[in-house]
Amino acid sequence: MPELLPFITPNKRYRLFFDETGNGDLHAAKKDPYQQYLSVTGLVIRQDIHDGDLTQKLTTLKTDIFGQANASCILHRREIMDRKGVFAALNDDGLRAKFDSRFKEIVT
Repeated sequence: MPELLPFITPNKRYRLFFDETGNGDLHAAKKDPYQQYLSVTGLVIRQDIHDGDLTQKLTTLKTDIFGQANASCILHRREIMDRKGVFAALNDDGLRAKFDSRFKEIVT
């Protein structure tokens, strides 16, 4: 019978997220300056913080800015910067300032 692993409480477990943006193709930058670099970013966060406080704050922010129907939208940098689809709401300067301020507060 396999040995059972001990239970690790959420405040001692971590989640690891990776995301990439850009392009490793050096020729792509000639057509699109936003594709000049390739970046890989990682985030390590305790599971209890992710599952509780952080998730709730991000959901509240998305609901307040983009509406209840978009509470589960995924915040992708490129889509936010292009302000298309759900993120077209950010074409409003006041709403964009509110989003930027609150997102910065969450990240801080």
